[in-house]
Amino acid sequence: MSKGNELCNPARGEVAITLQGRRHVLCPSFAALAAAEAEGKPILALVEEAAEGRTRLSDIAHLFHFCLVADGKERRLTPAELGEAILKSGLAEALAAYRRLLEAALCGDRKEADGG
Repeated sequence: MSKGNELCNPARGEVAITLQGRRHVLCPSFAALAAAEAEGKPILALVEEAAEGRTRLSDIAHLFHFCLVADGKERRLTPAELGEAILKSGLAEALAAYRRLLEAALCGDRKEADGG
């Protein structure tokens, strides 16, 4: 079974999103976030922009591209392909997933930090 069809692991900060009828799992790992920063904006800049209501579709697609968990059978979607899929599926779910990814990157595992 491919990772995209499995349940995502919220404890790792993973977020599931359905784009054009296909389920994807996004994981904000260190490697994914570092790669996204290397080719785009710093994660903290994305957090600040989101907090100010200045989130851009291109930033969402860019972060999704790097956090997308590949199942080994299919190539990873490009940011442009993800942007098109987001538009066709509607921005609401994508924006919620984007914010959850940023929250996971910013806050980590709160249960562990809270001792429970």
